[in-house]
Amino acid sequence: MTDPSGIIVGAFIGSGVTGLFAIISIQLQRWAEERRQIRELAVQLALENWRHQYEHGKEVAREGKTVIQPPLDVYLIHAMSLVKALDGRVKTPEGIAALLRESFAMSRAAQKEINTRDKQ
Repeated sequence: MTDPSGIIVGAFIGSGVTGLFAIISIQLQRWAEERRQIRELAVQLALENWRHQYEHGKEVAREGKTVIQPPLDVYLIHAMSLVKALDGRVKTPEGIAALLRESFAMSRAAQKEINTRDKQ
């Protein structure tokens, strides 16, 4: 026959381990959901920015000026870079300035690559 206190201790340890894994799983799900929401926000931001530039480009084109509309890819890359400020990674004015420089550099690199591809 087994000792009842051993069974109780075993049950507590088992429930503690199970609870720990449940907490870890919940936290991982929360982080994944936050990342998904940030990506959705970036896509919405990119689409709205592209749409705004498209409408502005149509107005400029009516005046007889040439308009070059970058593809949506460039706007997505820029938006994905900018949303870093929303998830708490950037908290200082210097950090915002560096983030903007990085975002515009990424956009320029994407546009340069697209221009190279279009010439082929």
